Amino acid sequence: MNGQKTNGMAITGLVMGILTLTLGLCCGGPIFAVLGIIFSAVGISQINRNPTLYAGKGMAVTGLVLSIVGLAITIILLVVLGVTGAFEEFSKHKF
Repeated sequence: MNGQKTNGMAITGLVMGILTLTLGLCCGGPIFAVLGIIFSAVGISQINRNPTLYAGKGMAVTGLVLSIVGLAITIILLVVLGVTGAFEEFSKHKF
């Protein structure tokens, strides 16, 4: 690695992408996804600006892909649940 340190934004973007696909599908998915996209994009930008100083572009790209996939899955699930009327059915039940 020759003195390069791993970019913190890239690491954070990867963690947010992983959280998007694991915990995010049941709670807080869109929040993790948006944060993952932001952190990964900033990490990629910082690494591209100064590639001799920072490493971790692969982590940032992976975090970006995971976050986008997680966000797409969340949107698809919301649309499917809305079309099938699951929200109305759920709201009828008193807990």
